[in-house]
Amino acid sequence: MEKTNLFESGKNGYQLYRIPGVVVTAKGTVLAYCEARHGHSDWADMNVLMRRSTDGGRTWQAAHNICNVDGPNPKNPVRMNANTNEVTYNNPIAIADRDGTVHFLFCLEYMRCFYQRSDDDGVTWSNNVPPNQNPCSQCSPAALGSKLRPSTKSLAPSWTPRSM
Repeated sequence: MEKTNLFESGKNGYQLYRIPGVVVTAKGTVLAYCEARHGHSDWADMNVLMRRSTDGGRTWQAAHNICNVDGPNPKNPVRMNANTNEVTYNNPIAIADRDGTVHFLFCLEYMRCFYQRSDDDGVTWSNNVPPNQNPCSQCSPAALGSKLRPSTKSLAPSWTPRSM
C-alpha cells in the first residue's frame, strides 16, 4: 500500500488542513476534501478544497476550492474579529449516493449551511442552495455530522436542532 499526502500543512498558501473526508462515487471515483485554513484559528480565512482520483487513489488531480457563496456574507455574531474581510467556510460533508449523485453540505461562518450537488463524479457542482431554501436552515451547522439510514444503508446528514 502506498501513502500519499493529499493536503500538506504549510503548502499551497494554507497553514493548516482540517476536517478531512473521503467518499467513493458509484463509478469508483475517489473524492477527498477538507477545510483549508490560512491561519490556525477556527475563525481563520478558510476554503473547502477537493481532490479527485479516477484510478483508486494512485494519482490525484490538483486541489481546488469547491465552495463559494456570493456576498454579502454576514459574520457570525460570536466571532471575535467580526470586522475582518476573511470568510470562514467550514464543516464540509460529502455523501455519495448509489445513483451517482454526490451531495455536498458546508457551512459559512458556522451559522449558515449550504447544499450543492454533483452529477458527474465531482467534476462540476451545482449552484449553492441557500439556508432559507434547504432543510438545514433551522439547525446548528456546528453539529454537522452523518448517520446511517437503516432503510437504505446509506449516509444521511444530521444536525442538532438549535433549540437543544
